[in-house]
Amino acid sequence: MNTPQLSRKLDQLIGKVEGLVEALDRQAQEVGRLSERLALVEQDTKRTKEVIEAWRAAKLWLRWSKWVAGFVASMIAVFAAFKGLSK
Repeated sequence: MNTPQLSRKLDQLIGKVEGLVEALDRQAQEVGRLSERLALVEQDTKRTKEVIEAWRAAKLWLRWSKWVAGFVASMIAVFAAFKGLSK
């Protein structure tokens, strides 16, 4: 190969390398955007977990309250039955 052909081939290679660099830059920007979106999804997931935990705690408290109310009602019924029997 002579000098003009080598020069032309070198220019072609430089053009390809520049194209690859531009493609790499676009990919890096896309990765950056995806990382930001992933961070938002992680925040939303954390908030959702907190809401679910709060809901479970509320359900547990309501079940406990229902149990206590039933227990108190049964104690009142037993007390009323004993009071009625003692008259």
